Amino acid sequence: MTLEGIAKGLGRRLALNREALRMVRDHYVEMGRGDLKITQARRKMARLPRGATPVKNRAGTAPGVRLEVGRTVIFALPGVPREMKSTFRDSLEGEIRRRLGRLHTRTVILKLEGIFESTLAPVLKKTMKKHPSVYIKSHPKGVEEGVSKIELDVVVVSKRKADSTKISEEIASELKREIAKARGSVLSTIARS
Repeated sequence: MTLEGIAKGLGRRLALNREALRMVRDHYVEMGRGDLKITQARRKMARLPRGATPVKNRAGTAPGVRLEVGRTVIFALPGVPREMKSTFRDSLEGEIRRRLGRLHTRTVILKLEGIFESTLAPVLKKTMKKHPSVYIKSHPKGVEEGVSKIELDVVVVSKRKADSTKISEEIASELKREIAKARGSVLSTIARS
């Protein structure tokens, strides 16, 4: 379904890719199952959007996919977590790192109480709109003695370490103010680079 969606979104058709089909066949041979018939379901694993290149999946059968569209590169990986991780490490991570260059990540974790996720949602939406390059994720931790608990991850990625630190501190301060206005409280703040 993922590849169908990518193809449709780009106005391309899915087509049997001979190299991908070879990868599927080779996988069965390597497993000692070269006698298996390449059924329609197995051929489907080799149908890629036109112009895509298959990416070797050393941990499974279905190849990953690499597709260049202008200056953008789209990667689609197998859905099985073990296969996805293996394909990413073996074939994609190096290219992504080369394209992006050195990046600095700063994560700030805010442990909150006394505020519900539904109350927090508009605050997070406003913050993410103001800072579109920042990733913020809330993790509800339940309610203890009538008090809600949430862990909030704020992740900033920047080319410069000083920028990622400065921006993450600004956002943490903004969030603390907004949470206080909503009558919640921040129990602790943990920052990691």
